[in-house]
Amino acid sequence: MPSGGHNAKPIALHQLHGTYRKDRHGTNAVRARPVSPRCPSWVDAEAGKHWKRLAPELDKLGLLTELDAAAFGILCCALADYIIIRERIDSDGMAIEGSRGPRKHPLYPALHAAEECLRWGFREFGMTPMARSRMNLPQVTPDTDFESLLD
Repeated sequence: MPSGGHNAKPIALHQLHGTYRKDRHGTNAVRARPVSPRCPSWVDAEAGKHWKRLAPELDKLGLLTELDAAAFGILCCALADYIIIRERIDSDGMAIEGSRGPRKHPLYPALHAAEECLRWGFREFGMTPMARSRMNLPQVTPDTDFESLLD
């Protein structure tokens, strides 16, 4: 049953954006300890490369926990799928020859499905320019002690 309104933003994102208010967001929200999760076994090798590249960045901000492993794994798989499909369409061409002449490449629906999953995942994990522009992130320097930023 729909609950109405927008999906609730995690408290960690409210805190990074500088929009956290104890009176609105309460203290009873479920909080997972920010521990870097291991890549799930069902994530294939290509998606695993994206995990290894992106997870440390989210982990530094305290936005990735063990509870997020499946959702982040789906995001990494969608990114790998998108790249593979995009490369295939680029090599075959946007139109392919059909029985009645040229037609749109049959992989376009899969490409759009991967794009939708990426949009969802990027929003959920704060990985778009708009999301980052709204975040009140600490200034990170090479000698920054990241553990102190998460306290």
